[in-house]
Amino acid sequence: MSHTATPPALSRRHRKKQECQVQIEAAALFLFKKRGLDATRIEEITERADVAKGTFFNYYESKHDVLATRCRRLARSFLAFAHSDPTRPPRRQLFAFFTAVEALFRKEGATLLSLYSDVLVRPDLRAMDADVEEKIINYYGSVLEKGRATGVFRDDLDVDLATRVILDLWSATLRLWVMERASFGLAEELDRKLGILIQGMAKA
Repeated sequence: MSHTATPPALSRRHRKKQECQVQIEAAALFLFKKRGLDATRIEEITERADVAKGTFFNYYESKHDVLATRCRRLARSFLAFAHSDPTRPPRRQLFAFFTAVEALFRKEGATLLSLYSDVLVRPDLRAMDADVEEKIINYYGSVLEKGRATGVFRDDLDVDLATRVILDLWSATLRLWVMERASFGLAEELDRKLGILIQGMAKA
């Protein structure tokens, strides 16, 4: 008879640290939404979170780091999903990925959508997103490479170039979707554009 291993319970100290970080993040996101990222001071965040200023710096380097941490956590979620079913054909695999991204953003709600619009248009904040972008590039490349290897795409397909084209398509559509406050289906719009691109890459 098999038994499912129960993960060890977190220590009281570790739970308190997690709770403190959640308080800081919630306070920061509330103030970013209300006052804007630039206008919000760290002192206001710590006051709302009811923690000392030194405690804030135990977890974050700056107020921008709070937003970066939240975005990275979200990105880890949809990047984990990206590799959940590699047996799908390339277009279906990418559509499933786009659908997961849209669902996660919608779950986060208007606050993160509003803040992420800053990340997309400001060079200083885009730098926070560089590691996520690199992982997405690698994911697109792996999907296209597999499509070429299995005969879905042409043998002479330039995977690096096609990856950059899909990344540009993704970035532009995501930016528009965020700016328009998720007023249309992100996954459907990306799939529509991707379908045109895939027609040109498909093996005759």
